[in-house]
Amino acid sequence: MIRLKFLGGIELIQDIIAVAKKHYPEPITPALVAEESGCSTHTLSRQVRRMTEKRHNYPIKIEWKKDNIPRGRFYITYVPR
Repeated sequence: MIRLKFLGGIELIQDIIAVAKKHYPEPITPALVAEESGCSTHTLSRQVRRMTEKRHNYPIKIEWKKDNIPRGRFYITYVPR
């Protein structure tokens, strides 16, 4: 059984940014972040939704997709400063 980390808040945001930076310039899917950071996609999408509701100053861009992309409805792209 795979142990999932119950990350939340800043640790999860740091993981998202680290994975996005590693795969820059390609956008990444939630499944890829979950696989590399060890958290669940559910926790990830909740965190991203929370991040988009509040104005944030993180170096990532989140694109919500209306079409059917497999395993995730948004892309995360690293934005270098």
